[in-house]
Amino acid sequence: MGDVTFGGLSSGMDTASIVDAIMQAERAPLRRLQKRQKINDERIGAYSSFNDKLKALQDAAEKLGDEKKIQSSKTTLSNEDNISVESSGSTMNGEYNIAVKQLSQVQKNVSAGFESVSTSMGTGTITFTVAGNDKSPFTVEIGEKDKTLKGVVEAINQQSEKTGVSAALINDGSDKGYRVVFSGKDAGTEFTISSNLTGGESGAPDIATTEKTQSAQKAVAYIDGIEIVSNSNTLKNAVPGVDITLDKVSRIADPDATDAMQKYETTRLGVTPDNEAMKEKVNSFVDAYNGIMKYLKKGTDDTSSMNSYLRTDSTVRNIKREMQAIVASTFGGNSGSMSMLSQAGIETQKDGTLKVDGKKLDDAVADNYTNFVNMFAGSGEKEGVMDRFEALMEKYTDSVDGLYSGRKKAHDSTDKTLENQITRMESRMEKREKSLHAQFAAMEDMMSLFTTQASFLSSALL
Repeated sequence: MGDVTFGGLSSGMDTASIVDAIMQAERAPLRRLQKRQKINDERIGAYSSFNDKLKALQDAAEKLGDEKKIQSSKTTLSNEDNISVESSGSTMNGEYNIAVKQLSQVQKNVSAGFESVSTSMGTGTITFTVAGNDKSPFTVEIGEKDKTLKGVVEAINQQSEKTGVSAALINDGSDKGYRVVFSGKDAGTEFTISSNLTGGESGAPDIATTEKTQSAQKAVAYIDGIEIVSNSNTLKNAVPGVDITLDKVSRIADPDATDAMQKYETTRLGVTPDNEAMKEKVNSFVDAYNGIMKYLKKGTDDTSSMNSYLRTDSTVRNIKREMQAIVASTFGGNSGSMSMLSQAGIETQKDGTLKVDGKKLDDAVADNYTNFVNMFAGSGEKEGVMDRFEALMEKYTDSVDGLYSGRKKAHDSTDKTLENQITRMESRMEKREKSLHAQFAAMEDMMSLFTTQASFLSSALL
């Protein structure tokens, strides 16, 4: 709580107001420092917002500069009973007939039942022999800290990356309901189990004495009559750029047929270009580009509310010039009708922003697809327009040497200096104010004394 002062009791002067007026005048340098600090913070805020817009353009350019990402495709299925699909990259358009003969499954072995997860298994080793693995057999050491049923399961799982076999506990609810389920890591892992554990609880079964409840089995599917065998139920790149997940075995159409495509009911997969998705990426790029241009216009306008923080920055002006130069350049190794953005309907306006001519863009995608992609993403050693934009944005958004990082270092240094100056000046102002109050209080005391003496003398003379 601040000091409470009452001034002018003897002099009749409003000394508190006098002190306030003096301090108001003497705090002028402090207010100037505080204003400089505010401007410094606003300036770095402007650079931070600008940096975010550069990153947004970088992200948009990256989606158009990668040949796999720019070439969006859409998939259709004649039915979804047996398979599901997801685009995963650059696709090849076409139609494919698919039948599922069998799904993959891993080998599972189940142990006999145990009374508790705390049942002692003893110490020693458990060995997994995996068919076809040159490094097999694999041994898991079971020490004193691992010898309970739960501990053994945990020890096995700690080595599962090496052995290819994991373990899980289930409880079937019976008196000896705790069982261990051993599972191979994939459909290609076939294994046997043996143990050399001693010192376990009397009457407890051997954990390695198991029943195989499910055999390892690879997935088998047919795509246009070609047999595809996989350890997983997800077929990656059997159809380029499409992940096909096998969900269910296809129904038999003709049990006597020898041709798989006649024996099973098939699902037709269609892969076609997703031109709308590609155009959305183009529009996102244009929006990000325009976001920068509009921000620069706002931030460099003498009358803007941002107080022109970016107006005098030569680096900012260079960024704008470089962006405009890229837009006007030729790319993609194409000649003729598809080597400049304007030929794809992306045109520069008088204010420096871009505008998309929808019809021209539609025609470019529909009629000149390959050259359209090459212009954006490049072709072979030829860079595309987005390669240039990505490189430019990466340069200026670099976390160490980028525009914002450099300005942030300068801001932090200035802010630290100003904060120290403000702290010292506030301390001086506080002392100065206390001193003034003390001086006026002393004056009031002196005037009170003079008044008392005058009254005494006046009384004595009467």
